[in-house]
Amino acid sequence: LHSEESGSLDFARNAGAKPNDPPSATQGGGDKVSELLYIGRWDGGKGTDFLLSQLSQLRQLFDFKFTIIGSGSVGDLPDFARHLGFVDEEMKRDLLRRCSGLIVPSMLESFSIVTLEAMSMGCPVLLNGNNPVLAGHSHRSGCGLLYYDAPSFLDGASRLLCATFDQKSLEQGRAYVSKNYSKSAVATRLLQALELN
Repeated sequence: LHSEESGSLDFARNAGAKPNDPPSATQGGGDKVSELLYIGRWDGGKGTDFLLSQLSQLRQLFDFKFTIIGSGSVGDLPDFARHLGFVDEEMKRDLLRRCSGLIVPSMLESFSIVTLEAMSMGCPVLLNGNNPVLAGHSHRSGCGLLYYDAPSFLDGASRLLCATFDQKSLEQGRAYVSKNYSKSAVATRLLQALELN
């Protein structure tokens, strides 16, 4: 399995925000903040050029921050963006809990642990729908927004910032990860595979 992200799939309570509220420094949901998150290697081949270009357009309409976690040369970033490099698990999980949403723009994902980790923590996700793996996670879980081009990206990112994810959708994401990718679920499938052999 190829993935730039790693981490345990633990569960955390989501602090939901009121739908259609304009984003501000903090969103109506406790400690939620207007911040979009990218986790992984920063590389143009993973859709990062498109991502930053679209977020720069979105920044003309919304006041938000964009945080990048992971390796890679980010070059000169706009004022609303920051690159933290590698962070420890505690900080990563805190960012996932507090942010408006995680964006996964890569066409190269063959599993995307970070998508599952975000879902397990009740973090809304915006995924590249042209990637069948990411689209599959979204369709099977009933959670997650998909984009296919610039207009649908801007629409999806706007929805993240306006906190239009309902609690039911986020709970479906948690349940999907727990049922299919928890340690016990994976162990059961491995045992079943061994029995078949």
